[in-house]
Amino acid sequence: MAARATSSAAAAAQTAARSSQDALEAKTDVRRLDERLDRLELACAAMWSLLKDVHGFTDEQLLQRAVAIDEADGKRDGKVGSGPKVCPSCKRTSPVRSSGKCLWCGASMVEGPFG
Repeated sequence: MAARATSSAAAAAQTAARSSQDALEAKTDVRRLDERLDRLELACAAMWSLLKDVHGFTDEQLLQRAVAIDEADGKRDGKVGSGPKVCPSCKRTSPVRSSGKCLWCGASMVEGPFG
């Protein structure tokens, strides 16, 4: 009975250690995403400032274009081209993974400069 309790305690300790490591990795991932978001936000603000100052675009024009791009996939959801796409190579419907490749055949599904 004591051996079983020791074994259970050891297994619980291992599970706790793995959970602690997973939590630390998740925090690191969130921190990296926050830093990336901050850099992207700064880059967008700089580009928009240039477009306004150099070419005279207005905030209203930006908003109208953002809405048009958002609605281009048939849904106004604050996302660009959300949902699965048809692979140009194998013609199967595939979610576009972060690699930008078809889940089925591995062909590139990146369209335009931003995927």
